Amino acid sequence: MNKSIFSFFAVLCLFSCSRFFPDRPLVFSIIPEDNASGVQTDTAVTVIFSKPMNKKLCESSFTLGIKEGHSTGALSDGFFNWPGPDTMIFSPEQKLRSGTVYRIEITENAECNGGRNLSERFQSVFTPGAPVADGLAVVSVLPVNGQYNVGKRPQITVSVNRDVAKEDFIKAFSIIPSVSAQYNKSGLTFTILPAADLLQAALYTIKIKKELSDTAGYTLGDDFLSSFTTSSNFSELTLTGAVSSSGTIFNQISVTENINKDEKVVFHFSNPVSSEFFKRSFSFSDLVSGICDPQMGSNTAITFIPDRALISEKEYTLTINAGLPDVYGNTLSKTVSYRIRINGSNSIRPAVLAVRDSTGAILSQGQVISLQSGTRYTNMSVLFTRPMMEHRLIGELSVSSLYGTNISGTGIYIYSAALLQQSNLQLSFENISTGHTYELKLQGGDEKGAADIFTNTLKEVWSFIFKT
Repeated sequence: MNKSIFSFFAVLCLFSCSRFFPDRPLVFSIIPEDNASGVQTDTAVTVIFSKPMNKKLCESSFTLGIKEGHSTGALSDGFFNWPGPDTMIFSPEQKLRSGTVYRIEITENAECNGGRNLSERFQSVFTPGAPVADGLAVVSVLPVNGQYNVGKRPQITVSVNRDVAKEDFIKAFSIIPSVSAQYNKSGLTFTILPAADLLQAALYTIKIKKELSDTAGYTLGDDFLSSFTTSSNFSELTLTGAVSSSGTIFNQISVTENINKDEKVVFHFSNPVSSEFFKRSFSFSDLVSGICDPQMGSNTAITFIPDRALISEKEYTLTINAGLPDVYGNTLSKTVSYRIRINGSNSIRPAVLAVRDSTGAILSQGQVISLQSGTRYTNMSVLFTRPMMEHRLIGELSVSSLYGTNISGTGIYIYSAALLQQSNLQLSFENISTGHTYELKLQGGDEKGAADIFTNTLKEVWSFIFKT
């Protein structure tokens, strides 16, 4: 089918489907095309969607396998590459079987970044092997036919099935409107790099003349045509700022001081940026990793959440490398770095300052207390040097009976526990017995334990012995 006619029907289908599913993504284009034959056995599968997609869900929803009933064989293993937020490329690890029908399938679980899934399961088939007509053929081109939102200076690639001399390819190749470019060749693939920015929101057509011949004398036979449309937004991508979750603005010139060790960092951009591409371009010194999420309610901000608490008084460097693309194909022109230093005062470990009885008197280790009514003792206070986090404090608290007489069948329970003024833990006990020794214990350590409001934990397990 003439590629121009194919593009017309693809676009028509896209708009027709959008009437019924206006917010749902669609598979806009597929390479190899449905029912294609003579496809190279080392081909990659390129899928163009109508919207920027959720990378992980798309990859998990994609399969390439031998069509059922045609032959036997497992699904093809391989790796994914995303040259753009709406373009997924799957490259099989091994060459495909010549003459075998393969099926591409993408389930409805694939979602766009807005959380909408495909309206229906997508399937397409193709057959690798020698072309039916033993001649020269174009097997793939990027940007793919019909692609939109292409950047202002895209890398254009054309792959053929036979060896073609570079000078012959240059003579036969053209872009309409005319574009000056640099040409490179690697194996059967030619790369065309525009020497200047393309026009904004413009339709470009790639043409390869039918007279193109390979080194054995085979010709293309028909003119090859493929079109793409550049983005309507060529605004330069810039990083407009970075700010901590507590509101501290980062400084590119000097070290930004007093950053809390559990801070999130929000990066603000001039244009929308995919979190997946941001993660590839972003680095945090000391190999600190974490989660990169779009900022809630914004498509121009990315939040980085470290996967660990940072170290007190330590300086870290955060870097966003040049080349980060936005969703329109524009890239960050220069590398941007921020240096931050973690706040020491907010990273000091908490400690127990004192234990007081119900009258306010300080209790010492092993001191005897008098039960107030039966088996109950109320209002013991544990005072801390720093404001504490209630759920990280009470959740790490335990009381046990150590030794004494007639303890069989008895129990010790915390009747109530409340954190007053953030640094005063007030406790009441019941079911305790006269003549026993009890241990009040708080867990501590680097990884877990009672923690203050800055998530600093007790240095080690703390215990307090009291007798009744």
